[in-house]
Amino acid sequence: MTNWKQVASQSGGANSQRAFADIAAQWALARYAVLGDCGDPVTTMIHTSTPVTDWYRGRSFESREYGSTSETEFTALAGFADILIAAPGTLRADIGRFERIAEAMGCDSDTRRAMEGNMRAYFDGRLPVFRSGL
Repeated sequence: MTNWKQVASQSGGANSQRAFADIAAQWALARYAVLGDCGDPVTTMIHTSTPVTDWYRGRSFESREYGSTSETEFTALAGFADILIAAPGTLRADIGRFERIAEAMGCDSDTRRAMEGNMRAYFDGRLPVFRSGL
């Protein structure tokens, strides 16, 4: 069982496209790891993880065992906080492929800003926010 808890406040609200969250969250983690905040607001988040073991006898459920809970505090881009909450497994994901792309784009890239704005818009179920320059 995995759970996210946001420590600092952020704006926005996710209402659709949960399947997209894994990819966008991987991008957000990779971009922050490689480029930092690029002047964008950041927030502190806590990832809480509790290992769960389910025991079955044949096809019937017997019991559930919970391991010890661990928490990891980290800094993330505030604009992606809702996406990170919707995709808790990405903290351990392989983000290497996105790190190379973020490095190539850099902080001053209009394409990067447009892509990130559109990722957030798509996740929130809104129309694209940047249309030119792509």
